[in-house]
Amino acid sequence: MKAHIFDVDHTLMRSSTGLCFIRKGIAAGCFSVFDLLKIPFFLLQYKRGILNIENVAAKLPLFKGLGETRLFELGRETFKDYVQKRLYLDASQLLHKIQADGGRIILATSSFDFLITPIMDFFGIKEAICSRLEFREGYCTGAVAGPLAFGRSKSIQVMKYLDDNKIRLQDCVAYSDSVYDLPLLEAVSTAVAVNPDKKLFAHAKKAGWIIQRWKTCLDHNN
Repeated sequence: MKAHIFDVDHTLMRSSTGLCFIRKGIAAGCFSVFDLLKIPFFLLQYKRGILNIENVAAKLPLFKGLGETRLFELGRETFKDYVQKRLYLDASQLLHKIQADGGRIILATSSFDFLITPIMDFFGIKEAICSRLEFREGYCTGAVAGPLAFGRSKSIQVMKYLDDNKIRLQDCVAYSDSVYDLPLLEAVSTAVAVNPDKKLFAHAKKAGWIIQRWKTCLDHNN
């Protein structure tokens, strides 16, 4: 059985779950202007391939003080209002085909569990490696519970998950848009660069990897 490992942001969907959540959070009055002013700086670093994710975790505690129940409610609302219409049609069709063929689907993303759960429910996906927040007495401390599932840390977490579940690397296909996922893409038997950034495109072309261009969203106006 093949295991298909998918990044989420900019791979399964146009835009990112985090940005969609921030839009929802602004409307709900959850975030301070001070925290939001930091976002363009981090986005620029991300696009240039020089983002230090630990700095983001330390300096962007957007979720501090929010209740766990409320966060998961906002996650579902974010999916309904923003994420679902931005999912790629090609991604949706591929996921359904994999499921019909009896394949295994694993999401591997730096996004948080409360944003990924609605996507999993929508597609009927049961497995995911993602980031999680720390909670005390039901409220977020502003810290991350364990390492973020980003870059090399994501690859390490995926490798452990595969080993724990007795899934062989030679049976794995990984899909991503980002150069940050090179450690994972290089580890599996088949790598697919989906709408790759410039650095990943150059690497994928040189390595002879599959390159996919997905454009149309489930809502064609997005």
